[in-house]
Amino acid sequence: MKAYLFDIGSGIYEGEDFIEPHQVNEEEGITSIAPPVQHSGQVPVYNRTLGNWQLVPVDVMKATVKHHE
Repeated sequence: MKAYLFDIGSGIYEGEDFIEPHQVNEEEGITSIAPPVQHSGQVPVYNRTLGNWQLVPVDVMKATVKHHE
């Protein structure tokens, strides 16, 4: 099945892969939920608490990541 990868720290979308259904584990950065179509200036971010993707402006993500460094 198709799976979508995200960084477990930031939730930032990292790509997709094909895995066995039992391998889907959001705690390890894998979900079966496809990210939404993004537009210029946006990045898909997976929210493990809500179990969904959100489109976040790139500027906001840059500030968030820089703050956590």
